[in-house]
Amino acid sequence: MTKKSTVKKCILFVVAGLYVAFSLVVAVTHMDRENYTKLPNAEPVPPASSEWNGGCVLDFCNGVWIANDSALLKETISADTGGSYVISGWAVDIGRLTPLYGVYVKAGDKVLRCDYGEQRADVAQVFEKDECASSGFSVEIPAEMIKQSDGTFVSEISFYLLSSDTKYLYGPITYYL
Repeated sequence: MTKKSTVKKCILFVVAGLYVAFSLVVAVTHMDRENYTKLPNAEPVPPASSEWNGGCVLDFCNGVWIANDSALLKETISADTGGSYVISGWAVDIGRLTPLYGVYVKAGDKVLRCDYGEQRADVAQVFEKDECASSGFSVEIPAEMIKQSDGTFVSEISFYLLSSDTKYLYGPITYYL
């Protein structure tokens, strides 16, 4: 094998590697955008309504106990310079004392569906309903969803709770940043 052919093979190998790396970056970026969704098309029930049945509590943000407190949430988010924020808590249909169909978080014009159905024996114990044990949720919010291009944060994030029968959308439950 000549030196010239070895150089050509090395160049082809590097170009192919760069192409694969670029493709992965594009795929991951595209995948992040595809994770955004819309709020479900259900009858909205605001917190002041007599039909309000939503119950939602935020426990942790990036492993820090925030005790459902907007000020602690803001402090935790402001102090963290990471690429995402993991928020977890629990939510139930208070009127029926049943798990919900889903939980959504909205910041600005972006919406994510939370992972819902995590085990929370403490919630079942408080409400004395075994059905409420699967009421935990968590969501990983990318920094781009709450940090604006100038480095400031959106002013609020809101949670929406979809009833188990998918007829009602309780919310917003708003936390100010």
